[in-house]
Amino acid sequence: MTTIEARQLSEEYDRTRAADHVTLDVLPDQETAFLGPNGAGKSTAMRLVFGLEHPASGTATVGGQRCAVATQLQRLPQVRVCMTDPALLRATLARGGIEPVPEGSDHWLMPSEQADRLGPMLCSAEVPILELTDRQTTLEQALRAPTATAADYTASAKKAA
Repeated sequence: MTTIEARQLSEEYDRTRAADHVTLDVLPDQETAFLGPNGAGKSTAMRLVFGLEHPASGTATVGGQRCAVATQLQRLPQVRVCMTDPALLRATLARGGIEPVPEGSDHWLMPSEQADRLGPMLCSAEVPILELTDRQTTLEQALRAPTATAADYTASAKKAA
């Protein structure tokens, strides 16, 4: 069963395409990272998937149901999104020998051996980019947990350097 499903999601702002036919499936207990340069549409895609904005076209479901802003708060115990600090992500990738994306790039290109190391490195960073959980949390706890985890990781990375 797919936990999160998006089909052909698109959105435009002032005639500029912010998300272009985004299609994805996230399975239960699967961590998923959206990587790309500034302006690639990562945040827009997440807002569309979780019903915080209405797409110009396409559909998205979480747990088999379409999300609306009202249901977003009810879904926080099952799905958590964390927009990761770019500096933290770059440091994590650099430790694994993956070159950062050149500014202005519209694609992330890397040799396959680097791509194979990407997922485990993001997991080892202990920064939940997308965490699926069955724990009950309050809205405040759900919003603070990723920030606290990222802050703890950043502090420990600075001590190690």
